[in-house]
Parts: sequence; C-alpha cells; structure tokens
Amino acid sequence: MKILIALWMLFMVNARATSEDESNFNLALSSKNVKHCVLIKKKDKKKECFGIIKRDTGYCNMIEDKDLQHKCLSFALSDITHCDRIESKIIKASCRALFR
Repeated sequence: MKILIALWMLFMVNARATSEDESNFNLALSSKNVKHCVLIKKKDKKKECFGIIKRDTGYCNMIEDKDLQHKCLSFALSDITHCDRIESKIIKASCRALFR
C-alpha cells in the first residue's frame, strides 16, 4: 500500500498529460488487467480499476530512456504472475500490492 501511495504522489507531482500518456493508456485498453476492469460490475470499483492502470502507465511515462519506459509499461500492463518470479519476499509483496 505504501508503494502505491508513493507512486501516486510521484505521479501527481511530476506527471503532465501528453499525447504520449494517451497513447499509453490506449495501449492499456488491450491489456489483461483492463479486461479484468471491464468485468467489474460496480461503477466506482470499475473507475478505481481503470485509474490504477492509468496511474501506473503515467509513472512509466516519466522515464526518459525509451527502452526502460517500454519495459516499465510492459510490466505495469501485464498480469500479476510477473510478481511470482521475484525472489525477494519483500519486493514480491510490494509487487503484488500494485495489483490489489
């Protein structure tokens, strides 16, 4: 939870809406996580789900190195199974928290 708050604060301080942000959000629309968001019945929970994806992709947009930015986006838009590959228990828990 602390990581989510830290990422949100970092995004709110540094993020600027750009056409690149929009294109990355459009990329998110084809991701597995977005398909999950679409299935949510309650409107407030659905908006929250989409908000998390938009925030995570926005954080990646602040990375100047395009290769690292792409890797960040791939991770942000992928499913939670990536977290299971992390060996450190603390980092694994933080990763899984991003998908809650």
